[in-house]
Amino acid sequence: MGDGQTALNFGAGSGENPGVSSEPAGRHFSGTPTRMLVEYLRDRAPEGTLDRVLAEADEHRPMSELLDDGAWSTYDVFRRLLEVAGRVLGGADRLAEVGRLAPLVPPTSAQRTEMLQALGSPAALLQSVDASGKGLTAIVDAWPEEVDDTCWIVHQRMHPGFEPFPEYCALVNGLIAMTPMLFGFPAGEVVETECECHGAAQCSLRIRWEPVADETRRAEYFEKRTELLGARLEALHGTVNDLVSADSVEAVLHRIVTEVARAVPAPGHVLALSGSWSNQLEYYAAGLPDHAARLIATELLAGDPAGVVDTAAGRLVVPISSTRAHYGFLAAVDPRPNRFFEQEIEILDAYASMAAAALDSASALAEARRDATATRVMLQLSTAMAEVTSVEQMANRLAPAVPDVVDCDRVLIALADPGTGRTRIVATFGYDDAVRDEIGDLSFPTPITGVLTNSFLYADADAAPGAARLMMQRTGTMAMAMAPITVDTDFVGSVIVGVTDGAHRLRDDTTVPDRLRGLAAQAASAVRNARLLDQIRHQALHDTLTGLPNRALVLDRVDNMLARARRRNEPASLLFLDLDGFKGVNDSLGHEAGDRLLQAVAARLVLAVRDGDTVGRLGGDEFVVLIEAASDGEDAETVAGRILADLREPFEITDTHHPLVVTASVGIACGDRLTASELLRDADVALYRAKEAGKDQAVSFEPEMHTAIRDQARLLADLRRALEREEFFLVYQPIFDLRSRTVTGAEALLRWRHPERGIVQPAGFIPTLEDTGLIVDVGRWVIFEACRQAAELRSHGHDLVISVNVSARQLESDRVVTDLRAALARYEIDPHRLVIEITETTLMRDPDATARRLAAIREIGTRVAIDDFGTGYSSLAYIRQFPLDVLKIDRSFVNAMAGSDQADALVHALVQLGKSLGLETLAEGIEEADQFDALQRQECDSGQGFLLARPLDPVDLESFLLTNEVTAPVG
Repeated sequence: MGDGQTALNFGAGSGENPGVSSEPAGRHFSGTPTRMLVEYLRDRAPEGTLDRVLAEADEHRPMSELLDDGAWSTYDVFRRLLEVAGRVLGGADRLAEVGRLAPLVPPTSAQRTEMLQALGSPAALLQSVDASGKGLTAIVDAWPEEVDDTCWIVHQRMHPGFEPFPEYCALVNGLIAMTPMLFGFPAGEVVETECECHGAAQCSLRIRWEPVADETRRAEYFEKRTELLGARLEALHGTVNDLVSADSVEAVLHRIVTEVARAVPAPGHVLALSGSWSNQLEYYAAGLPDHAARLIATELLAGDPAGVVDTAAGRLVVPISSTRAHYGFLAAVDPRPNRFFEQEIEILDAYASMAAAALDSASALAEARRDATATRVMLQLSTAMAEVTSVEQMANRLAPAVPDVVDCDRVLIALADPGTGRTRIVATFGYDDAVRDEIGDLSFPTPITGVLTNSFLYADADAAPGAARLMMQRTGTMAMAMAPITVDTDFVGSVIVGVTDGAHRLRDDTTVPDRLRGLAAQAASAVRNARLLDQIRHQALHDTLTGLPNRALVLDRVDNMLARARRRNEPASLLFLDLDGFKGVNDSLGHEAGDRLLQAVAARLVLAVRDGDTVGRLGGDEFVVLIEAASDGEDAETVAGRILADLREPFEITDTHHPLVVTASVGIACGDRLTASELLRDADVALYRAKEAGKDQAVSFEPEMHTAIRDQARLLADLRRALEREEFFLVYQPIFDLRSRTVTGAEALLRWRHPERGIVQPAGFIPTLEDTGLIVDVGRWVIFEACRQAAELRSHGHDLVISVNVSARQLESDRVVTDLRAALARYEIDPHRLVIEITETTLMRDPDATARRLAAIREIGTRVAIDDFGTGYSSLAYIRQFPLDVLKIDRSFVNAMAGSDQADALVHALVQLGKSLGLETLAEGIEEADQFDALQRQECDSGQGFLLARPLDPVDLESFLLTNEVTAPVG
């Protein structure tokens, strides 16, 4: 070991051989011999041999690991695998064939094989047998002995504590015989002269190879060389592809260490990164316990940036550097000296370059992300600062945003107090509670106006002025930077950032001053805005016409009033007042007169209440009065009565000297457990009742007034859960051909099975679905469910045309077209067997958009019907614009036919209109035989109604169809 280098003393590892201290845990045999054995058993032994050997050896590692040259095995695991293989193959000697016949150049060992070939001859390789052998095992020492140019003896000995076994000797025999083949010679002849298994001090293997004609040898050599280069290129492509596709730089570095472990066999590998990349020790390792890897990484980062190549000390180290930065070191380590080839430094260099490139990219990406984050934060901060209402709020929003703009650990926002002439800390980030409380009490003299104009840096506490030095010493801050906040050259505060480690983060980053100045400018703008807000706050919270508190201030005061009422256990009341007939004043006398009336009403209201009460204007002719409990015991009804009486007095507001008499209606709400909005809502409900009762009176809110609102809220809550609870279901009303009186289809009708109210008819919930937009999801369910049940009926022999209602809300989006396609495809429904029904009102909500979506529905093949025709306000010209197939005559016209010649004529006209437009006509609500007969005479195509069939559930519908003939639809 070199001076100061950490010895790889990791114990016996698996505990199988006590006393051994030179081999890393579990890294006794490399993956190369394991891979060669597995490939031989898979490719050259009888089928099933590999599975048998793995099973009997109790080997459960995945095949990817067994075929990985970079994976290592313990002595016991590898020995067990070789012994079982020898027994299954017919004897330990058969393992020599594994060494001779296993693939010579697998992609995972291409770099190492190329390096061995670079030695030039079998003799040169055998001379370096100890270094080359480390690619196979870490527990065998080997040394060569030259006999002549084509004959060498290789000696080897197991480390103490590891028993030699004949299967390994046979495998090595084959591997040594293969050595000449790397250089274009035939396989060598190997004779074992001594063996540890038979009591010798070491194993000795004599290898002799035959010289061949140079042309033949060179042809063989270059054939292997070409094979090798192809394998190396394949391996390089695989590695580069893996690195490029990795999710993170950490994954890239892990991959590099793994690949180095394959290319440069050694018990341990470490990739250590310096502070230029990470503020903390960061390292990646293969084959080493974490404590050993950490020690080696620490030593590497404290060494020479140029790297250290010391094969005598068992360590190869190369720097990870680029033109951008020096990042750290990549090292291969071995506890035994002289176990490395000098050429392996080139391999390490190649992987170090990959690591440097990955770190360059990650650094550039991190900087780009940091700049993007800073830009985004500055934009968000600009928006947030525009909304602040005080300098303290500005400081509290600014402090947590600073680290996203400037690389720092701590932030202080200091603000000057004009009243005391001192500056104090008002906002912090990155300090614990105890420190924050301590520095919150600190203050220092405010600089003279105009003195501070630039940001500056305190590199360390000793170089900082008094207040800053004290701050840094108390908080353990290594370096600080500051930028003043100035408004029109007046110092109003400062932005101060600090780091607890890595002073270079502030010192070496040339963007810090500009970033700080940008933050200070944002703060200055916010301070300026806060000052302006103070000036306009009164205007913002008061009505410009009457000078009374507006809605925002009223709601705030209601909240405060309720809080006091709860605290004191006293009542609080709100009067909601609305002038009767105010619109008539504006219409008859003009808006100017109306404004003067509102001003006069406001003045009377203020005089009619006590000093502690609040009068406000919500807008228009709506006013509120807040009444808190007082010692005089005057209740809200009394105040309301006095206000009504005062308002009945004539107002002189015009130049005609004709007094104007107006009255008002008042709603009263009381309570101390309501929110401001709830109290205002209750008063509004009571005001509505006062208007209904005849106006010019006051009505107090009663809980039963809220029943309708509460019921509506409960209905909405139940509807939101109805779909997921599967409470909706469909019934089907058959549609008949009026000429043949046979069934042609059925209309799907939505019903709701409420868990408490039972079956709810559509009128009880469809309007709420429409108003809230829930109809979109429910309508989608109806489409899919109707198609599903249509498919089920078809499977039972009933191929019906199914009509489905689509709401205006659904037609506001192209999603309805997508849903129709999906439902038809899922249940294999012929699009012509589906009819979409829409109301006349729906057509007219957005005619252009509706026409486009109906055209898209028609392109699918689905037909379109206009429902309730004749009840809306569309004209014939509009109807012609839409792609329609069916005209449904509303039940109101059908019901009126029997007693009205005009109604009969109207239905006749509608039928003829449909025929002139080429549409099928369908009458709804047929409940009497006379209606049926009249519709037949008028040649209406089809119809539905209770006379023909009531809505049926799917089971009853199927029974109904069994007794009624089903025909194809008309048209």
